[in-house]
Amino acid sequence: MQQTKNINLDIKSCNIEMNRLKNFLPSKTNFLALTNNKTPVSPFKDKDPKIHNIMSSNSANYGVRCKDIICVDCDLDKSGKDIDNKFKVTLSQKTGGGGFHYIYLRDDRMSHWKPRSNLGPNKYDIKVGQNSYFVGAGSTSKKGKYTIFNKTKVVRMPDQLFYELNAFYTEIGKPNTSDKKTPIKKNISDKPTVKKSIMEINEIICKCPPEYFADYDTWKMIGWAMHYENHWDETKQLFIKKSREAPGYNEVPDSVFDHFWENSNKTNSKQYTLGSIIDKLQKDGLLERKKPKDNKFNINSFYSIKLKYTKEDELYDLLSLKAKKEKDKRDELALYQKRKEYFEQFHIKVMTPFTYCSINENDVDWLKKNEFRDRCDNILVKDKAFTSYWFKDPSIRSFYGLDFAPRGANLKDGCFNLYRGLEIEKYTESSGDSKIFLNHMKILVGNDDKCFNYLLNYLAQLVQSPGIKPNTALVFISDEGVGKNVFFENFANKILGHMYLLQTADQEKIFGKFNISSKRLMILVDEVSGKDSYLNSEMIKNNITCVQKPIEKKGIQPIIVQDFARYFFFSNNDVPVKISQNDRRFVVFNCSSEVRNNTKYFKKLINSFNNNKLVRGFYNYLMGIDLKDFDPVNDRPITEIYKELKKVNIPIVAKFLEHRFGSTDKEFIKIQAMEFYKEFQYFYFDLGYKKDMVMTYCKFGRMVKHYCGVSKKRTGKALFYTIDIIELNKYLLYKGFIEEC
Repeated sequence: MQQTKNINLDIKSCNIEMNRLKNFLPSKTNFLALTNNKTPVSPFKDKDPKIHNIMSSNSANYGVRCKDIICVDCDLDKSGKDIDNKFKVTLSQKTGGGGFHYIYLRDDRMSHWKPRSNLGPNKYDIKVGQNSYFVGAGSTSKKGKYTIFNKTKVVRMPDQLFYELNAFYTEIGKPNTSDKKTPIKKNISDKPTVKKSIMEINEIICKCPPEYFADYDTWKMIGWAMHYENHWDETKQLFIKKSREAPGYNEVPDSVFDHFWENSNKTNSKQYTLGSIIDKLQKDGLLERKKPKDNKFNINSFYSIKLKYTKEDELYDLLSLKAKKEKDKRDELALYQKRKEYFEQFHIKVMTPFTYCSINENDVDWLKKNEFRDRCDNILVKDKAFTSYWFKDPSIRSFYGLDFAPRGANLKDGCFNLYRGLEIEKYTESSGDSKIFLNHMKILVGNDDKCFNYLLNYLAQLVQSPGIKPNTALVFISDEGVGKNVFFENFANKILGHMYLLQTADQEKIFGKFNISSKRLMILVDEVSGKDSYLNSEMIKNNITCVQKPIEKKGIQPIIVQDFARYFFFSNNDVPVKISQNDRRFVVFNCSSEVRNNTKYFKKLINSFNNNKLVRGFYNYLMGIDLKDFDPVNDRPITEIYKELKKVNIPIVAKFLEHRFGSTDKEFIKIQAMEFYKEFQYFYFDLGYKKDMVMTYCKFGRMVKHYCGVSKKRTGKALFYTIDIIELNKYLLYKGFIEEC
């Protein structure tokens, strides 16, 4: 009876400790009952953990399942070593035998880890996975009782400790624990050869920033690639040296690097090479991709790539039929690999949306698989279609998606950049000054110095950082023949490139459902009239500030790319665009007519744009302008023509109220409702509006009641408006309907 009582007390005590431990573990952590020998009371492998989340009625021990946590077990009583003090900032237990359990959160870095014993020279035991567990505090073994040692929440495993442990998990993916012998793809051949010299490897590795070595996956890729290309000790020392330059590696012992290097030939299913490192550097913008000699795919250049003639070719006729077939197959694959490098300068595979792309100097065309195959059906290796190899090749040049990211913008991770660079960057020689271009810019802004400086900075920002959205649009109003189109068309074509220009008078092409305005840097809207721009006013405002746009193609899922288009509106109309009273998007210039229809002047201007050296000089001038204090929105010049356009768009009711009460000295005015409406009608007709267009009595009532200071009340049989003059003027001033005196 006494023994049963003691067992119940032990169980009660153990439950108290388990509840304490729960406070420091992730909320979904599960438990299972253990015997006095620390084994599960009932089978639990691969079963729902919830059914074991109970204590045994006849055992005072329990285990903590390691689905979301990892336990590093340091058996100090078995000649094992403890972890470094700086790693002990997490929940820990002291074991019955005097060792320690250090518990960390499990994350994606450990996705390939499995339970291990006597791991590394320090002989750690690793408990990980839902089929693994460690004995919880409050339990008792033959050696003693388990207790909570460091009462703190479980934390993420420090990177340095992770690197130290992970060096002993050399497999990609889950370690193979089955008895079946499965073929392993090796990182180097059975008879290793030196593929790259240490000088070639060092040239590329020195371009890798410390962040590459601080990220475990990238560090592993670099190590495998270096070992694959050159397995000599000199290469290993270079790898160790570069690793120690990254944070977290200074105190990693040499034995960890030695173990990693010795085992780096075990598995490498992706077959990392020096080219893998080069490709990452190029994608991250740290290494310029070699530009192809051809501007677009050239079938003659493709077929000019051939295999070198070898001694084996001389003896071909002496080979057996089987040996000839084997050699032909080897040559076919070798020729494919050699021509693949050229082919992939102009062709890529994209995963989202799934498509294949053809690249040329100025644009990228994406196609469905069948379309791509048909386009490439004349591209052969021997007598077979090149794509029959390429589609099956696991290492083809491929990207997650497509994006448009000019200089100054961040390219989305894993995406191919549709931006092809500026046209003027093809030319390096420059000469002359930029006087003729700058003078015409002054003419376009009416010779106003403030306006000129804004336009100069605006265009300088366009060429310096085309990947910045200014959130403003420029409006140029003038008579015909002052050179608006001549200047901006040539600017776009000669400096930016024709592929980044959209010029049209059809606003449907810009703002319609199937528009062609994506991947543009400059959009010139010609012949802008109030009718079209007023109908599209909301779409215009949205496009000026939008950051993304879809690219749609029949049969292919729309592609969403970044948008950096700048809008330029040209008009001979007095009221080309709708400008609201709270506008922050438009800048309006009234052009000078001093060179209007001057044939000699414009001939000289066009000739200057056709001179690549002069245009490059103008580009260099713009690139040299300091823009650190330039703000396209807050630096907008408020011109007189801009103010006039804002006045045009003041609501007719606001104009009436300002006209009726703007000059009165009274504080309050009371007026009968019908009389008030008739006054509005007379005002409306005096402005020249048609009688059949005037708003009704009811609509006028609905509109006027939204103005602060205007109230309506029935007195007897009539309705009266009471006008609080002070409140009304405050409201009109706040909305920008009147100017402050």
